[in-house]
Amino acid sequence: PEKGKKIITYTGTISENYDIEGFVNAVNMLDNSVRAMIKIQFIGNVSEIIREKIQRAETEVEFLNYVPHNIAIENMLKSSMLLLIIPNVENNKGIVTGKFFEYLASGKPVLAIGPKGGDLDAIISETNCGKLFDYSESNEISAFINNYLMENKELNTKGSGYSRKALTEKLSLILNNKI
Repeated sequence: PEKGKKIITYTGTISENYDIEGFVNAVNMLDNSVRAMIKIQFIGNVSEIIREKIQRAETEVEFLNYVPHNIAIENMLKSSMLLLIIPNVENNKGIVTGKFFEYLASGKPVLAIGPKGGDLDAIISETNCGKLFDYSESNEISAFINNYLMENKELNTKGSGYSRKALTEKLSLILNNKI
């Protein structure tokens, strides 16, 4: 990370149905000294309405439009934490993005915002790769950011069961009636 900055990165598209308010409020709850050390980076297509909301965060914010996939991965690996937001839409408990599995493979802490009790919540708990918060849990999100960025807590991630190889082996066993 550049000059000691702790970078929180979101990759991909983010439109109006992504509820970013709780995250912005959480960032603004952090101590001034902590906010001074953070940079929030959005890589991808961010709607104008969401950009305006994000710019209310009292910390450095950077928007990079589309970049090639390998550059997005490089940026993820340079980050201190990865942000994942599930759209606030009906039936969103079943949404697990492909991006999540890239985040998981990076070994970086994942700060996820979305519906509690959904599929993503279960996988994050199972893999211990971070934590999922409801959209309005600003206090808890703020504490998570503080704990993992400022106290350099480590995660004991158990994500290898979700690699393409592991999932293909499991599918093969299912298809061959072995499990």
